[in-house]
Amino acid sequence: RRRVVRRLKEALVKGAILFGVPRAISASLALQDALAPGDRDDSFVREGFHLDGENEQRGHEALHRIYRDEMPLVGERKAQMRDIEWYSYNATYGVFLAPISETSDRAPLSIRETEIVVLACLVALRAPLEVRWHLRGSLRVGMKEEEIEAVQCAVEEVAK
Repeated sequence: RRRVVRRLKEALVKGAILFGVPRAISASLALQDALAPGDRDDSFVREGFHLDGENEQRGHEALHRIYRDEMPLVGERKAQMRDIEWYSYNATYGVFLAPISETSDRAPLSIRETEIVVLACLVALRAPLEVRWHLRGSLRVGMKEEEIEAVQCAVEEVAK
């Protein structure tokens, strides 16, 4: 059960960059309140994690796995949105959405599982452009069309 709790906590941390830190804090507190004491997990996934040059590299690798040659910020858009590009590489993906490690037990969510979190958040936020990007990205990281459709339908049902 603690493994499930650890994965839920990581989904909330990753979701915070998409739906906001206040909501992530509230959801995390509600999760802790709902758990029996023996089911609580006090692991710290980012222990020893530093904000350094590796964030940009990690973000770059994750973004290119998801978008491949369909990066949204290219050409004139890229030149006019350099701050967004920097934030995407260094923070959004470099710190939050890229997996901490593909092999470590401390990394509760893989890039595939992270795409489920991202897609669910974007569908709930009604962000059609980003949903389209991440529908394709979900396929690129190994999700099947049926899985993607199930996530989308479940979120749409809950968000009604």
